[in-house]
Amino acid sequence: TNTYPGASGHTSQMYHTGTSTLSTTTNGAEVFDVLSNCTLQSVKVYVDAAHHGIRRIELLNSSAVILDSMSINLATDTVVIPLNWAIPVGTGYQLTTDAAVNTANFASVNPYLWRSSTGVTYPYTLSGVLSVTGSTPTTGRVYYFYDWVVQGGSQTCTSSRATVVATIGSVGIGALSNTNGVEVYPNPAVGEVNVKFDNAQSQVTTIELTDVTGRLVKTWSVDKPVSGQEVQLNVTEFNAGTYFLNIKTDSRKLVQKLMLTK
Repeated sequence: TNTYPGASGHTSQMYHTGTSTLSTTTNGAEVFDVLSNCTLQSVKVYVDAAHHGIRRIELLNSSAVILDSMSINLATDTVVIPLNWAIPVGTGYQLTTDAAVNTANFASVNPYLWRSSTGVTYPYTLSGVLSVTGSTPTTGRVYYFYDWVVQGGSQTCTSSRATVVATIGSVGIGALSNTNGVEVYPNPAVGEVNVKFDNAQSQVTTIELTDVTGRLVKTWSVDKPVSGQEVQLNVTEFNAGTYFLNIKTDSRKLVQKLMLTK
């Protein structure tokens, strides 16, 4: 019998859309249901340029009781917040910020994190695991929290043992498979990474570089890449190690492990 951690997936709006809209009189929340026991590993926020500082992120149940919370000092940038909150099955959960902390730090209940008011299409659902169903107090907004990374519950596998003979060859780390429509090379890389789009995209494509902790370290945007277009990413400023390229195209999000060497 072996127990394995559940698979991780992404849901909610992947990135902020529209202008950096703020309302100084509102402390909004995202409303969601948990369909099976899971862990909310991280979310992404966009911090208003003039308002770096402490926020307290809160998880509420349907009765507005605080189930979990964390304080974090946010720089004025795009930030991935590691939460790692285990959440049981339930409905009407809310993800929000502490209005009292916001008022103490910014003289407003608003956390000065960007919200989306365009391109919002609820629900955002990770099948069988979690569904972000709406926002409050105003519907049709995404209040502050983007690109939710959610891990499903652990799985237990029981099977009889059998003897097998395996032949293992040597395989290097290569480019991202062509079947995904994007190639990343060379990998490992020194100084520069190439991203080639095999298919044209009708919208801006976002490329994010994160470290092994999930911290966002660099973002690039490519305006409607055409078929065969190659983009060179300068990575000379980063230390050697393991990173991940998150490539968000029209229809999917692709994740490629990337090794940087010096």
